[in-house]
Amino acid sequence: MGIKLLAPSVNESFGSFSVEGNDLRFGLAAIKNVGALFADRIINERTRRKFTNIEDFLTRCASFGSSKTFESLATAGALDCFGIPRSHLLAGLSTALETVSRDRSRNSEGQLSLFGGSIESETAFEFPKSSLPELSRSELLSGEKEMTGLYFSGHPLDGYGDILKRIGALDSAAIRKGLESGSLKKTDKIKFAALVTKKRSKVTKKNDIMAFVTAEDEQGEAEIIVFPSLYTECGSLIAENKVLIFEGNPELKESFGDEGVDSISIILKSVSTPEDAARNAPERKPEPEETKARSLYIKVTDSNAERLDDALALASQTGGSSRILVYFEKEKRLCAAKGKSADISEKLIKQLGLIMGGENIAVK
Repeated sequence: MGIKLLAPSVNESFGSFSVEGNDLRFGLAAIKNVGALFADRIINERTRRKFTNIEDFLTRCASFGSSKTFESLATAGALDCFGIPRSHLLAGLSTALETVSRDRSRNSEGQLSLFGGSIESETAFEFPKSSLPELSRSELLSGEKEMTGLYFSGHPLDGYGDILKRIGALDSAAIRKGLESGSLKKTDKIKFAALVTKKRSKVTKKNDIMAFVTAEDEQGEAEIIVFPSLYTECGSLIAENKVLIFEGNPELKESFGDEGVDSISIILKSVSTPEDAARNAPERKPEPEETKARSLYIKVTDSNAERLDDALALASQTGGSSRILVYFEKEKRLCAAKGKSADISEKLIKQLGLIMGGENIAVK
């Protein structure tokens, strides 16, 4: 069984990544707008007893942060343990927090015991009801990615597997390996299925519009370059948070410095939705052959040493052939991780960076 990266949870997560059985649990402090102090206060409160429902959680923790912080927890999925749809949480959190704050102020004097101490207030309100439908799958995934940098409920490309096989699309890992091995050339035309995460338009010297598009799949991302002639035809089709099939000529752009990862760039020739691409699918082109393995370097410092085993387990479960080399900063010692290897991808590098620190991961 492979190691799973579990979604954050106010009832299970710690500040940073933690081991849970055979899996890893995402940390609360890594959620956007949360931070270490807020996470620590939730964890300290939870040590007394776990939160039984959303009302119990807010009654005990409302004073720890702002409405924005609690909304970030909901968007990331960290409040899913209470069994309430995220759309309902987001619609009712602001009102619920105001209610808790008002009740606390109203009852503050009455909470004094005969001995001058404070008595913990019991849950005395009901979270606002809502008839809103749950967020769409794409909205749930988009929120998770925005708050944590990762997807937990799935991936936007899930469900397109059959279509991608029919049209012979390559994922970013296959494109990278093909370019590095030479089995793919700049003049080859490939299909790349990906989610558009960023679109930046630019006006050329001739007053034409072109675009630079960042698109990602489960293995990594690529920059799609859309020149003016094509932008006029299909610019409106390319939009953020949309899954598209890009067809064009691939190449690797060298990274800055010795420790970076070369990025994939695709000169766009055509673009379509997965459904349109499937209707006009040509015969499938075989995937490029495997390239020579690179090496993955992990630097161990005083601050991340305790997470090394987790990082090695996550890397080795990818099943690739690239060596994993570990550098111990304190001892100034470099050694190979015996019996372990990895399939290096941008996705793996990002996950390892979250565990060990991005500056401590390199590929050479």
